[in-house]
Amino acid sequence: MPSLVRFFFPLVLGAFLASQALAADFMAVSIAVDATAQSASQAREKALSDGQQQAFRRLLESMTVSSDHARLPHPANWQDWLVDFSVDQEKTSAVRYLALLTVRFKAQPVRTLLKQAGIPFAETASKPSLVVPILVQPGRSILWDEENLWLKAWQERPKLSSLAPVLVPVGDNWDRQAYDAGADKERLDALGRRYGVAQTLLAEARPSPGGLDIRLVYGGGSSAVISVPAQPKDAPQAVFRKAADLVALQVEE
Repeated sequence: MPSLVRFFFPLVLGAFLASQALAADFMAVSIAVDATAQSASQAREKALSDGQQQAFRRLLESMTVSSDHARLPHPANWQDWLVDFSVDQEKTSAVRYLALLTVRFKAQPVRTLLKQAGIPFAETASKPSLVVPILVQPGRSILWDEENLWLKAWQERPKLSSLAPVLVPVGDNWDRQAYDAGADKERLDALGRRYGVAQTLLAEARPSPGGLDIRLVYGGGSSAVISVPAQPKDAPQAVFRKAADLVALQVEE
């Protein structure tokens, strides 16, 4: 038995180290793709082609600070670093294709690219932030109600790769008992501790004739306002989704 253990342990350790090395050799990023063409097959082809290039750009952006994004390189041979891709949540119509695309790239060429460009980068994700989406209506504010399209927009967002991930409460019984719109900071902090986040912030959405006004209230008391314009023809849920994407970008920076 001891000899078997001596044989088995190096085997397991070797497999573990190999898996760790494999993870370090590749970088994965997920993005939502949406394309329209003359047919569903053409739309899919366009979405996957454009999506892979967008994924590469998003990978570079996720590794660097926003102030460096304008000078990120655009290598012509980026496809040489593509390893593979996978597709989830596919939806099609006669002329449209939507999906969540996950693309893996070789890590070392990406690191070399950024080093040669003189752009600092990071590969380790920080602790996430928790966004609590509150919809402000005349006379009341709502969080867990079914009519909170703002919360629904966050819950429907694709889980995209990021070095500064953003979470939203799942809204189960524990969440509902822990916090509701208008509760004090102590209860908000308790909600954040459940998710193990670096910060918890309120995102208060106020519909206006011109779109949405989003007030972000951070744990330390500071706040920021993001205005999201909309046209009368825009579907409300589409406006909320656009606002959620903009807020997520703000929080991730």
